[in-house]
Amino acid sequence: MSEGVSPLRKFLLDLSRELTDQNVEDLKYLAEFGDGVSEQCKSPLGVFRELQRVGKIAPEKLDFLKELMKNITRHDLVTSIGI
Repeated sequence: MSEGVSPLRKFLLDLSRELTDQNVEDLKYLAEFGDGVSEQCKSPLGVFRELQRVGKIAPEKLDFLKELMKNITRHDLVTSIGI
């Protein structure tokens, strides 16, 4: 039996489609990833994957993601966070 795609993964995919290359660079800077990690994150999904890996975002933990969107002045996306 298939559980399907998680709502968080679907949401992050949709969100990634709204971000520009400059937004991604800004997110990487603000997220303060460890040495070499920023360079490995080449797309919004890469940034989201790393944020999940380090425990900064999860299905019930989206405040950090909201804060990032506010800080890169993507207030249009802040209201969509809260799946």
